[in-house]
Amino acid sequence: MIFSKYFDTWSKEYYKKGVKVGKDGDFYTAVSVGELFGFLCAKRFIFLVDEKILKLPIDIVEIGANEGYLLKDFLTYLKDKRPEIYKQINVKIIEPHDNLRALQKKNLNVEFKHYYFDDFSSDNAFFIANELFDAFACELYDNHKFGFVENGKIIFKEHKNSYEYLQDKLEKRLEFSPMIYDFLSALDKKCKEFYFLTFDYFSTYLNDEFSLRIFKNHQLIDPFNANLEELFANCDITWNVNYDELCFYFDKLNLKHSFKKQSRALMEFGVDEFSDIKYANAIKYLFFGFSDNFHCLEFNKVSKF
Repeated sequence: MIFSKYFDTWSKEYYKKGVKVGKDGDFYTAVSVGELFGFLCAKRFIFLVDEKILKLPIDIVEIGANEGYLLKDFLTYLKDKRPEIYKQINVKIIEPHDNLRALQKKNLNVEFKHYYFDDFSSDNAFFIANELFDAFACELYDNHKFGFVENGKIIFKEHKNSYEYLQDKLEKRLEFSPMIYDFLSALDKKCKEFYFLTFDYFSTYLNDEFSLRIFKNHQLIDPFNANLEELFANCDITWNVNYDELCFYFDKLNLKHSFKKQSRALMEFGVDEFSDIKYANAIKYLFFGFSDNFHCLEFNKVSKF
């Protein structure tokens, strides 16, 4: 089986079980540190509204909400600090898995609607997501050969498919995800205007190394030296999203974007507001607890730009 199909099946089976994130799960995210991350994302949204980059009323949409805590913190801050904006939003979650929908309904004490991506459309939307793109299935490519999984092991062999992104990189070793282009292209068609705020692990240059990895109970496992059949869909499989590939797609779709380290982005969002000692550990973790590969990505199709 070609690797992207194997990855996609693994990821869907894993997440539909209702993944726990944090101490009791396989991995931590920025949401695991508490409410501060969601508060800072809300501050960014408020800034965009105040600068008239975003128009009201607007849909607030999370993709990959898992238990719903990021959106809960985001909305708590927005309602408390800017109730006049809060009154002009419509809250939506794009979620394919029934058990995660149930968790989100349990944890969010606000009115919102669930959608499948295929059924979603919007005239004006602000999307928020955390570690979404690294859940998209990637291809493993190595000098004219593609990764496949056979008998629980990754092997490389010839493959007939051709991809526009690879045309000047045929001698390279890299990961890339055509599924991301399909997603971006569909989003562009579904929304007249949108702004997308997300955080993820990215490879910022093509360094001839694979970033693919597995996390089980916070332990790192090398997928190239593991029996994948024993791990399949029982733990997290992830990779560093190829930023060069994303830029290629943004240019193709004429989407504007900005990209910076998570620490720099959160500083610009206004972390200085949270000087209370109760936020000290969260700030320390958000600024120093992630690798240098963790970045904030914003992209949009809005008339202001």
